[in-house]
Amino acid sequence: MTGPSLQTLSGACVANTWKTVLSVSGSASRLNALMLSIQDATARTVKLRITIDGVVVFDEPKAVSNTLKLIVIGQVVGGTTNSLIFQPVDAASTLLVEYQSNLTETDKVSFAYNYEVR
Repeated sequence: MTGPSLQTLSGACVANTWKTVLSVSGSASRLNALMLSIQDATARTVKLRITIDGVVVFDEPKAVSNTLKLIVIGQVVGGTTNSLIFQPVDAASTLLVEYQSNLTETDKVSFAYNYEVR
């Protein structure tokens, strides 16, 4: 399922170091959906952190030993086609989504998200 969301790969990640996935600052914004997908079966521990207006609102470590799909914001309704349902989270001035793995690796995680600046 790719729409209506943007998809990006993690790029180069250094073990136990936060990497910015999405950063919006200077205006009000809304994060409508956020999903994380592990691209292989390598055992790892991943963390995802969401900070809104300077306050950490989500900080979840997850140990995985196989592929994982984690829907953090929003909902996917299955059937003959998958539909993404928004569950918006608003920020007054700053929105930051960060990712961390305990492994040094490149492009082993993909993110799908939908956001808007208002």
